[in-house]
Amino acid sequence: LDNLSADQHAKMEAAMGKAMQARPYKECLNSDKLESAFQQGQGPSCQPTVLANSATELQTHEQCSDAKGVRQLDVHIQAPAPQTLAGTVNMVVTKNAKTITIHNDLQGKWVASDCGGVDAPQPVQ
Repeated sequence: LDNLSADQHAKMEAAMGKAMQARPYKECLNSDKLESAFQQGQGPSCQPTVLANSATELQTHEQCSDAKGVRQLDVHIQAPAPQTLAGTVNMVVTKNAKTITIHNDLQGKWVASDCGGVDAPQPVQ
């Protein structure tokens, strides 16, 4: 960014800001999907740890290592009421001496008692 002109720098910042805006999605979650979501990524090189698991909170930590690098995943979800949830997902991946950090804030709400034809995550307009 230091080598860009002032105009190029402003355009780059605007593009990055737009990319970082919250994007709502609609997804149907049921007990089977939730269970399988927590099994993804688990392999012989992964060490998952459940730090909290109750009707209103789930907190997990997982570390995976292989010859290429390390992945660390921290998930914290709270459901203060049956109709809502909020949480964070933080991931740090280091491969070939390069590190990327990802942070996601989650918010969810109960919409209906059935999926209404929603099979996969769909962007909400």
